[in-house]
Amino acid sequence: MRRISSRRFVPPSFNDVRAILNTAQIMSLSKDSGIELVTFDGDVTLYDDGKSLTPDNPVIPRLLSLLKRGIRVGIVTAAGYTEAGKYYQRLHGLLDAVHQAKDLGDLRNNLIVMGGESNFLFKYDDDVPERLVWVSRKEWVLEEMKTWTEDAITGKFR
Repeated sequence: MRRISSRRFVPPSFNDVRAILNTAQIMSLSKDSGIELVTFDGDVTLYDDGKSLTPDNPVIPRLLSLLKRGIRVGIVTAAGYTEAGKYYQRLHGLLDAVHQAKDLGDLRNNLIVMGGESNFLFKYDDDVPERLVWVSRKEWVLEEMKTWTEDAITGKFR
């Protein structure tokens, strides 16, 4: 159980609040909540900042449990890699566990990685060594986003 210890002069940090909210989100999933998608930040949420999601990470069985329940799992990260191999390096513990979990079947396809501040989408693919394949922006971008210009996105209006 996570909680903020009693403090007299030190307010909770951003990471304290993040950890409690993440735990609350996972705990709410222990009941039949009707949730279809859960997203997680990589750094600081699933693994230490700048590190990787290694096979011994205790969050992996929990993520597998979500997938087994038919819940889509998204890893959303600021890491702006355009190659699946670099995401594999950061997430290999989870990706290999999904690959080895034969009881998941097609539910493996419910794992996605959104990188580069939501610019690059990768989906799980059992047939490639990196366990992830790039999804063309045309396949996942919303209709209203298709008309956005780079200047509008970055706030550089003329």
